[in-house]
Amino acid sequence: VICLLHDVLVVVAFYAVAKVSVGNTFIACMLTIVGYSINATIVIFDRIRENMVEMKPKDELKDVVNRSINQSLGRSIFTSLTTFIMVAVLYALGKGRDSENVDYLMSETRAAIAKTLGEE
Repeated sequence: VICLLHDVLVVVAFYAVAKVSVGNTFIACMLTIVGYSINATIVIFDRIRENMVEMKPKDELKDVVNRSINQSLGRSIFTSLTTFIMVAVLYALGKGRDSENVDYLMSETRAAIAKTLGEE
């Protein structure tokens, strides 16, 4: 729960510092961050559960958790990178057509990047 709040507060702080208007894009951005955060949490806890089955008697829980997070980090980076590439292509193809949609896509990218940085 604390990580979820952290992820949302990072983007809220960004919006406050950048003085970006709050509207539908902001709500979509926040929901995207919550979705990324919950998904990452489920994946990491599932990975911990799988690694605990393979755990040796001499392994400590912190080592298992660390290994699980490291295994999941690459997946999170690729997810954010894929989202960024998609948004960049849509931005390039739709430049000047509908600025509200471009703002939404850029917010999605910021959400993905903020989530990835929050997991490290």
